Amino acid sequence: MTAALDGAQRTGLSNLIQKARSLLEADLTSTLEGDFGIHHSDGRIEEADALSLDASQAAVRIDLLDIVAFLRSEGVSEPAAVERLIREAAFTHVNRLVALQVAEGLGILPSAIGNGLVSQGFRDFAEIAPASAEEDWERFRLFVRICADELSVDVPALFDPRNPLLELEPSTAAFSELIEMFVAADHTIWQAPDALGWSYQFFNSAEERKEMRVTAPENSRELAVRNQFFTPSYVVEFLVQNGLGTHLVSSFPALAEELSMLVEVPEPAAETVDLREV
Repeated sequence: MTAALDGAQRTGLSNLIQKARSLLEADLTSTLEGDFGIHHSDGRIEEADALSLDASQAAVRIDLLDIVAFLRSEGVSEPAAVERLIREAAFTHVNRLVALQVAEGLGILPSAIGNGLVSQGFRDFAEIAPASAEEDWERFRLFVRICADELSVDVPALFDPRNPLLELEPSTAAFSELIEMFVAADHTIWQAPDALGWSYQFFNSAEERKEMRVTAPENSRELAVRNQFFTPSYVVEFLVQNGLGTHLVSSFPALAEELSMLVEVPEPAAETVDLREV
């Protein structure tokens, strides 16, 4: 197994995630206000008649207003609801890109997006579907969504195409800048077993992490932030070895020598475990 991220890699990943968040939040704020009349500073929502929306944009606006209304129902103010919509949409877009990079780094997804426009997967797609979009970055955005949809069957929590937050999309300029940030990053990061966990933690700024550690959660958003702190690897190993490990050692005693955290070697089981059923 690939080693966990070292200090330099964690610093690089932290910088990447924070820059990606900052870029997306600024861009999505502009889109939300300029295109959909939903204002971040004061929570003001313009009348639909004052906006120039086609049928597709009007449908997206209804979904975004539903999200704001839901967040308002949790007791937050109108500006806070809009701010959270922006944050959650930014998190969704960053999270999906990170997960795709991890899938590619682990070989679950063939070479697809890690090298941006020159990625082999995208070049094959562009050759097969040249009319899918008018220019490369729009075509690449479609390709990223197709890659995510491909993984949605196995990992719906990360790649559910029905997630309404996906409808608040970054501009083409912001999207291309975002992809280039990921391309410039150290690609060995995505092969580490803890890359996804650290990415979740680094999405929150140092100030947010510090504040969340000393105050009780007041709403679901603050609770979600706390849940983004992943369990240390030694805790995971202890639980696995003394849970599943104990179960397996009862049928395969020699395995105990490889489980350094095993508290007690169990008595041999009456029947051998069928590994296919574990």
